Amino acid sequence: MSIPEKRKVENEDPDEYTPEPKRTQVEAPGDENEQDAAEKDIVLDDYRAWEKHLNYIICQGNEEEINRSFEKFLSQYCNDGEKWADYIEFKMKDKTLETVDRIWIESKFAKVLPKIYSIKLWRRYVKYVEFINPITPDNGEKARSTVFKAYKFAIDTVGNDFFKSDELWGDYLRYLYNWQTVNSNESTTKEGMIRSVLKKMISYPSLKLEENWNIFIKFEADLNINKSRKIIADCTPEYLKIKSINDELKKLTKNITELKDRRYVKRQLVKWQKWIEWEKENHLKISPEDVDRRVNYVYNLSVQYCRLIPEVWFNYYYYLILERNDKTKSIDILEMGHSVNPTSLLLCNEMSRYYESKGDLEKVRKVWLELIERIEKSKTYSNKDEIVSYLYCDLLKVVNRISNIKEVRNIFKLARKYMNIKWNVYVTYAMIEYYNNEAKIANRSFALGMQYFKREVHFVEKYLDFLIDTRDMANFKKVIEISIENFKEVSDDRALKILFNKYYEVEERIGDSESMNSLITRYSALFGKAKISNFIRSGLKNNFNGVDVVRILDEYKEIAESNDSDVEITGSGSVTSVIEGLKEETRPAEENKREANEENELMAKLQGFLQALPKDAQIQEQIKVLSIGQLMDHFGV
Repeated sequence: MSIPEKRKVENEDPDEYTPEPKRTQVEAPGDENEQDAAEKDIVLDDYRAWEKHLNYIICQGNEEEINRSFEKFLSQYCNDGEKWADYIEFKMKDKTLETVDRIWIESKFAKVLPKIYSIKLWRRYVKYVEFINPITPDNGEKARSTVFKAYKFAIDTVGNDFFKSDELWGDYLRYLYNWQTVNSNESTTKEGMIRSVLKKMISYPSLKLEENWNIFIKFEADLNINKSRKIIADCTPEYLKIKSINDELKKLTKNITELKDRRYVKRQLVKWQKWIEWEKENHLKISPEDVDRRVNYVYNLSVQYCRLIPEVWFNYYYYLILERNDKTKSIDILEMGHSVNPTSLLLCNEMSRYYESKGDLEKVRKVWLELIERIEKSKTYSNKDEIVSYLYCDLLKVVNRISNIKEVRNIFKLARKYMNIKWNVYVTYAMIEYYNNEAKIANRSFALGMQYFKREVHFVEKYLDFLIDTRDMANFKKVIEISIENFKEVSDDRALKILFNKYYEVEERIGDSESMNSLITRYSALFGKAKISNFIRSGLKNNFNGVDVVRILDEYKEIAESNDSDVEITGSGSVTSVIEGLKEETRPAEENKREANEENELMAKLQGFLQALPKDAQIQEQIKVLSIGQLMDHFGV
């Protein structure tokens, strides 16, 4: 019997996946100091660079360096089963495995096996069990029994892996075939175990299902060609059922590939979601418990193949919470996902919400401040000032919910130390103070912000809205007048128009005719008399229940005569006319063609109708002055 060989899953479709861009590789340094420097140059978030670096240092064989690099790498990419397997394999290589080594290896297996469904890692585990349980004349039966238990544990956990499970099954069969039996009882037991393993192997969907079936047939035929016919005939109906389902799954999972950066994200997410939904539909007709195990397995596989995509972790986390009610495992997945993607806002927010539910202020602060620190140090983001400011705003709101105003003020002080903090932090903090009944402090925060952001029109707007809400009209007029002068100095017409509109809105509500006329005069002096109507219309503009009264009552319309039909023409400035024009221009060619065909058909019918009319001269004269449009209207076409 041939044993399944190691294989590489061919997932990539050249039509769908473009070649990877060239990346800077870690060059082979000449000595340890240069190697240390090479490691320091690698950004921890650059997975591909780390992968190359780890492959290189394993080849070099420096144990201290390997330990340091792998520990650093796995501190972030903690669910990388392939790298865990490489690390453990190095520890086992060319060693007799002293007690201290065994303790270390077994502690790592205990830590990662329950959480990572990596075939390579689980194969390494059973190889370790084989290694420490060698077959000896004195201990053969006990050692073999221990190894069998390890294989059963592995098969029960990852034996249904669609892509690579045949590698594990192959190891198991190889171990059974290498069993040197000493009597007929052992031979019978061995034969029965191999048959049992083969039958179980072909009961799971797998990329290698057909090859596995052929292995089963050959095994039975080699034992007894006559008996094999009945055994194979009995198994064939079940095999054909699963083969049909297996073909569906092959199509569904085609082009699923491991992402080592954030490319092709959407298409991969869609593929995984379709697979998960397919499993939930229970095409295999298995028990609800088995369906749940398979769905959970696919989710776990998704975070291995797409570990750099925060959304897959988020989806898995909420599946465990909402569908399995497994809070313990859900937190493990969330923490692991956050470790792998430490700059993910989505996962950071979920971690924060979890610690908030526990009332743990320190951990809440730590989650957000670590994210902020990473963004500050990163060279990836061109707009990091905006990102950092946004994160501080979120942190202020979270701390306000979980703690007290004193802690909020501490975060605000911390935020102000950031050199390029943005205006939204001042606004967020001020409003928190306001809603904590500290209107004076809120006002001072806005006033402080004006020292730094007096030419940020959106900050000024927020300040003015605050003054309106607090009915501080004296300060409102003071701030808006100062701001108008500030924006005049820099000739910022856009900001000036925003402020004048705000001013007019307030004067319309609480001012008088004289103040409004004064404002109109000032506006016309800045932008010209021709712009006054726009200014007034802007003040009158309202959109209540989707009805823009100004637009309805004041957009003029003209009726233009046509030889063929009555055509309604809106003013040249009409947004509606522009949109409708664009719609006409961008209509699908097929639709335009269809309408043209319908019109031609209608014209032909009208011509036939006119020709059928009496040839009376008076009627024919009247027909000449009728337009097609009039005729169509007349006959209700």
